[in-house]
Amino acid sequence: MKTIFTITTTIFFVISASAQKAHQKENKEAIEESRKTILGKNDQVAVRKENPSESKNVILGKSDTKGKTNEDVIWEGTKDHDGGGPKFSKNQPAKVRLSFNKEFPNATAVSWSKYRGDWTATFKNGIFYSTAVYHANGNRKDTRTVVSRADVPRGVLEGIYKRKPGISVGEIVKVETTQAPNQIFRIKTIENGKINFLLLNSNGNEVAYNY
Repeated sequence: MKTIFTITTTIFFVISASAQKAHQKENKEAIEESRKTILGKNDQVAVRKENPSESKNVILGKSDTKGKTNEDVIWEGTKDHDGGGPKFSKNQPAKVRLSFNKEFPNATAVSWSKYRGDWTATFKNGIFYSTAVYHANGNRKDTRTVVSRADVPRGVLEGIYKRKPGISVGEIVKVETTQAPNQIFRIKTIENGKINFLLLNSNGNEVAYNY
């Protein structure tokens, strides 16, 4: 009788453990599926990987960017980008940090880098991620935000297609400067396999700017 009781008890615990393990697996799969569904629908907000302190881990969720990082889009085509681009840093000058905190008091998920002698702060700015570029003296050069075609004045893109019907438009960066013109659109174009970057103001006119 004691042997039968022991066997019965053992079988009961094995069945219970198996059921609990299966339930946990179902919960985990449900949570993962829910996460994928949310991320798949939210194409206006950037998705972050494991380490939110490094701007290289900011993955853009918009279809226009095809999963590129914030840095890939903003710095593509600039000097030294192919050599690694901005370098993550925690030692920005006090003047730079004070200026940034004053100009963007509501910024979150901030990460700092240094590139081409300037300090860059990548941060969450509303539904977007922006990158503010500062000189060592604390003066801000500009703020750069990757945007979709819908965020560009209609006449700007129409002008490009009108001048060059066979051209393709790639990623777009909105540059907000501290001097006129205060808003510039840096538009990546591809024509006959050749990549070029146009700098246009809100009226669609090309402008000169030390990007």
